[in-house]
Amino acid sequence: MKLKNVFKLLGLSLFMVALVLFLLSQNPKVDIMEILFPVAFGTVLAFSGACLITGELIGKIDELEKRAFWLEEEVRKLKEKIKTDKE
Repeated sequence: MKLKNVFKLLGLSLFMVALVLFLLSQNPKVDIMEILFPVAFGTVLAFSGACLITGELIGKIDELEKRAFWLEEEVRKLKEKIKTDKE
């Protein structure tokens, strides 16, 4: 499994946990949740967003690395061709 997919899966899972926490906090009988819920919800939401963004960035970096590799190969081939043409 690619790292990009791992981060996407982790981000979506954390987002779902945040939604479940939100639904559980709707019970007015829970006093501790009134204090801890905003902190937990914000933390989970922030981490899920960070994971989703990191997954997308890693995917773009992988694509750029592939393009750079092929460009380096083309430059190397052109240099070799120029060398052989001069001889």
